[in-house]
Amino acid sequence: TRKESSAASDVYKRQVDAVPIVEAEAMDEDELVEVPIPRTVGVLLNNESGAFTDPGMRAAAAGAVDSAPVAEGVYEGRADAVEGLYGPVSDWAEERARPEGAEPEDPDGETITLATYDDRPELPEAASAVAEDLRSAGFEVEVTVQDFATMETDLMEGAYDAVIGTRSYLVETNDPVNYLASDWSCEGSYNLARFCEEDIDTMIAEAAGHTEPEERHEAAVEIEEAVLATDSFVPLVAERARVGVAEGVEGVAQ
Repeated sequence: TRKESSAASDVYKRQVDAVPIVEAEAMDEDELVEVPIPRTVGVLLNNESGAFTDPGMRAAAAGAVDSAPVAEGVYEGRADAVEGLYGPVSDWAEERARPEGAEPEDPDGETITLATYDDRPELPEAASAVAEDLRSAGFEVEVTVQDFATMETDLMEGAYDAVIGTRSYLVETNDPVNYLASDWSCEGSYNLARFCEEDIDTMIAEAAGHTEPEERHEAAVEIEEAVLATDSFVPLVAERARVGVAEGVEGVAQ
């Protein structure tokens, strides 16, 4: 009815989604609903061209980046530590092995481009922190920040050596295998790391054939280990949803 529609509209006016970190700090506890979500922020290293085609250089970058200052400084403690592709909200990924990759090489002043987008205000700050870590390790780092729409083509074509991005790994289906196929297969539609390993493609195809959720989750954890062993993804944080609510608003579904 018109009355119900008006009431719903009034509630929406008193509820704000995706509250920025800087605004969250100024809000009272009862004005903010925070919920862990299956979305991770990380550094994706270009496997197709540039310095990070070398596994040793990827290992050097992965070893240099410290995620703690990003979580505590950039996100001001309003994000969770993450060990890989999947965040702590996914209890099926709790039992995971720590993969061993290649031996790190000396960057020796190698120049790399680190890119991110400013649609999410925390990402440029995270890029600054990561860039300093990489410089301390011996890389020369050029940072590029644009809005996503402007740089999308370059991101998809692998124009940068490293990209800091945020990605939901349970898109629409609540199943990680679709995410792995789109982001970590040779023909993936959102493969920002320009990643292509035939063995991992085979693992993803086999995972897609499983019909039981538990089997798919187990396969997804095995694939994560294989991806992380290449040092192509450097995890930073797992994000939380932040919803601001006005006084009198109740029943915001978490």
